[in-house]
Amino acid sequence: MVPKLNKFRKHLSKLTKGEKDDVIFGLVEAALKREDINAAISEVRRIKNDYYLFLGVRSIVKKIIQLTRKSINKFGGVLKHEKEAFREYLKELVILANSITEERLRAIIFADIAIAFYLIDESLEGDLALRTSLDLAEKLKDDDVTFEIVYSLVENDLLEKAAYTMSLVRNRKKLDVILSYLALHLYKEGREDDAAKVITHIQSDFHKVMALCKIAAFESKRDKKKAEEILKKAMELLKDIENPVLRFEAFIKIAELQEELAGRFRFS
Repeated sequence: MVPKLNKFRKHLSKLTKGEKDDVIFGLVEAALKREDINAAISEVRRIKNDYYLFLGVRSIVKKIIQLTRKSINKFGGVLKHEKEAFREYLKELVILANSITEERLRAIIFADIAIAFYLIDESLEGDLALRTSLDLAEKLKDDDVTFEIVYSLVENDLLEKAAYTMSLVRNRKKLDVILSYLALHLYKEGREDDAAKVITHIQSDFHKVMALCKIAAFESKRDKKKAEEILKKAMELLKDIENPVLRFEAFIKIAELQEELAGRFRFS
């Protein structure tokens, strides 16, 4: 009975620790509502649970990004005293981020930290954080993590850094797949020019065509003429696909969408 009792006590201890970290995270959120970043960081230092540590650090970084954007919108740039304070906060957050054992969470956090550094014009620190994030993503071989990194950069209007990120990703096929979905996300948000820029970074003609097909499928629910124009562009790229199997696959996809588009508006 004693071994089982000890095992139960250990389990109970873990639950208690988790509840404690949950309470601490609540204090972090309360501090951030007051815009007291220093207090929030002090609270995060007490967190032991990996996931709550991730949430705490990420919440603080997001707050720094929010306050930075607020200053940029109001004053055209970050004020000197804010920049100095944010830089010191971010350096502390890098240390806390490094203590997160789950590599997937650490990769996401470092991408956020990179964005915050870029917004306060600390490009070197931003590049170091971004490289750490990408190295972890490549090690994990996780498309979702890489997608989130690239998407976060584009979402924060850091298109040059997004392009830099793309150049660092070694698996070109993986990147082309990610970029095709990224283009669709941007298009859905009404950022058509950004979506078009992303598509130009896709090296594979097959994935360029598939990206246009995804966008055409989305647009077909709203504007038939526009969807047809997008499919026309996809058809023009079809001849550039060297692999005959992939070229045929892309042709079938375009034909299916054209058929669906004609049927949808014929009977609607």
